[in-house]
Amino acid sequence: MRALSAAELLEAWECGLDANPTERMLILLEATSTDRSGNEIAEMPLGGRDALLLELRAMLFGPACTVIVPCPGCGELLESTFPLAHMRIEADRRPPAVLLLHSGGIKVAFRVPSSSDLLALTGAGIEPASRQLLARCIVDARGEDGAAVGSEDLPDAVVAAVADGMSAADPQADMELALACQSCGATWSAPFDIAGFLWAEIHAWAQQLLRDVHLLASAYGWREADVLALSPVRRNLYLELIRP
Repeated sequence: MRALSAAELLEAWECGLDANPTERMLILLEATSTDRSGNEIAEMPLGGRDALLLELRAMLFGPACTVIVPCPGCGELLESTFPLAHMRIEADRRPPAVLLLHSGGIKVAFRVPSSSDLLALTGAGIEPASRQLLARCIVDARGEDGAAVGSEDLPDAVVAAVADGMSAADPQADMELALACQSCGATWSAPFDIAGFLWAEIHAWAQQLLRDVHLLASAYGWREADVLALSPVRRNLYLELIRP
């Protein structure tokens, strides 16, 4: 993974403004990749993609993240900082191409989802989308008599078993934070969406950078490229000079 210049990251952000969340992450990762094409990244298991996003986030904004979440016990806002390195789960582990399980009298062969699968979803609601994802990821399903079983005909218990199997095979795609409230003593786990978290940070960074470009261009007559070519330290020093 290579570092992006301010101009390159700003361009990737602009390309992602009208994209959906999955497309945004692929735009970012393709821009930083040195050995994978966009299609190869799209076909990676989601856990592998998220591991790359953790690496990218550390490269862009540092090795630790701070989240603010409400306590489910007392409602107080909790601020928690955690190292990204602790979110990496067996970095070298890759899920098998095909997984097998036997549940409810049905033998199911399936794989873990990828970004390509998410891009193919068309359902407006959570349930239609989850069923579409299931249909894409099931390689084969057969009853005890050997007859094929369509994904739409799988019992809920089998669907749940497949979902559990996907999570177990690709745990990086299902990250959670262990949180504790010092005020009331409540403890709980909360999902951590690195894709949404990283995009929110990049969006805030880009908006601030554009404001800085506007101020410096207005004060010194510089082009955008001139401002973006400055290091963050020098850019901030010039901004301090023109601020009242």
